[in-house]
Amino acid sequence: MNNNFEKPNEEHFLQELAAELVRPQIMKN
Repeated sequence: MNNNFEKPNEEHFLQELAAELVRPQIMKN
């Protein structure tokens, strides 16, 4: 049960991190 909750949480964290990394690149261009 706990493991099932951690997986989506980690995926959401990676998505937010990726969005923050990509956003500045688009603004620079």
